[in-house]
Amino acid sequence: MTVRIVSYNILVPIYGNCPDHYYKCRPEFLQTDYRWNLIQSHLEHEIVHHENTIICLQELSLTLLPKLELFFRRLNYTFFHNLYGPRREDYMGVGIAIPVSMQLNSISYIKIGDHIRSISGGASVFNPSTNFWSTASPPQGNNYVVPRGLIVNNGALPHIVNWSKPTTGLVHAFHSGYWDSWMFEIASINSTQNTTIFSREDFQEVRGSGNGGAFYVANIFEELDLSNEWFLDKDIRTLYFMPNESMPQIFLASQIPCLICISGNSIQDSIHNVLIQGLTLTQTSNTYMRDYMGPSGGDWAVHRGGNIYLTNTRNITLTRYLFMEPGSNGVALIDYNDATSITLNEFVWLADSAIILVGSTNGIDGFSV
Repeated sequence: MTVRIVSYNILVPIYGNCPDHYYKCRPEFLQTDYRWNLIQSHLEHEIVHHENTIICLQELSLTLLPKLELFFRRLNYTFFHNLYGPRREDYMGVGIAIPVSMQLNSISYIKIGDHIRSISGGASVFNPSTNFWSTASPPQGNNYVVPRGLIVNNGALPHIVNWSKPTTGLVHAFHSGYWDSWMFEIASINSTQNTTIFSREDFQEVRGSGNGGAFYVANIFEELDLSNEWFLDKDIRTLYFMPNESMPQIFLASQIPCLICISGNSIQDSIHNVLIQGLTLTQTSNTYMRDYMGPSGGDWAVHRGGNIYLTNTRNITLTRYLFMEPGSNGVALIDYNDATSITLNEFVWLADSAIILVGSTNGIDGFSV
């Protein structure tokens, strides 16, 4: 069989609404409705007048997806798509339409260009050694940026000169836009220059910022001066606690991040048909210094864990739970989970997200499987 392949550039609507990009075109030609009618005309001609035609689409957008899916279905075509890019650009991507009469064994998308060379780029120092932004010629001149420390205003840390062992400290810092935060272990300080140098961070927020935001420093012995504060000295395995007049009758030190784990061996050998209800899960340990992963080339990262952890499951029901003060995510659905029901639950004073659904990827773009 002879196969004919054609390719069309759809043009993301946001660019069509910006005449400056196409100043030689008449404005009405750039409007979405006009272009959609033109697209239909061209594509239908390719399909009706030529047998065994595979159609490839570039600059495909989220806005036009429903119309394209209905269009190809009407003409007995199977339509696949892969979108990328920031939301403000309407998820520019690619698509491919194949006659239903053709047998398709598999399909994969590779964005040709710098990203395909990112497998051994600057991200090679990380695990895994691939990253969407680790390109051969990054637009900002760097593959990645690692925060080194912070300089605080005079008086912001009035007792810093008295810190005898600053390496026990942990910096909790907000992004300058206050939409995310980081935690950093302290490597060293310079009290005369009001400088704190970091050793290790949590990677909860993966975009970064060069500007300052609100912050505080925890786990410094000399700062243990108010009730309900505590300090952990790992070297001598001692926990100090500043009580409110007297010690509480119940003293809890959380050490367990996950309370319920339902994990099958594989998709084929999954755990199925489980109902758990009516439990209160509370005061699990924090996970902000544990591993986080960036699910896409965006601003945020996620910890692949939670108070309840599900993977390789089918027909699991979680209902009437109270999640109170969880140290990380409430419920984590990781990789394959089919027909999961999470109903009538309450989440209070969360450290991370209530419910996360996170898969695994093999592609360098963060979302290809």
